Amino acid sequence: MTAGDVAKQALLELDPDRNRWTAATLVKYVADAQLLLVQMRPRVRLQTDGTAAVVGDVSVVGSTLVVGERWRAALVDYVVARALREDEADTENMARADKRFALFSAQVGL
Repeated sequence: MTAGDVAKQALLELDPDRNRWTAATLVKYVADAQLLLVQMRPRVRLQTDGTAAVVGDVSVVGSTLVVGERWRAALVDYVVARALREDEADTENMARADKRFALFSAQVGL
């Protein structure tokens, strides 16, 4: 799974016409989501041989994520929440962001 896979899914939910957010912007949030997930649940980096994958640079759409497909929904929830938080004055978006952060937290066991 790449950062672009997660960003694309988030874009479909947030901005299907791509008028507001770019994939590059959302990739930054994907990087933050992966880092938080790895910090909270270090075992998500374990590979099939039992070694831990190194979290690399996630700065472009094609960046490979070290967390597995199992965590896609949680990453998307985090990215959507972060994007919606850009509209602090919009109470509806802030409420939507809070719900998506709650979903992320529940999925990663926070």
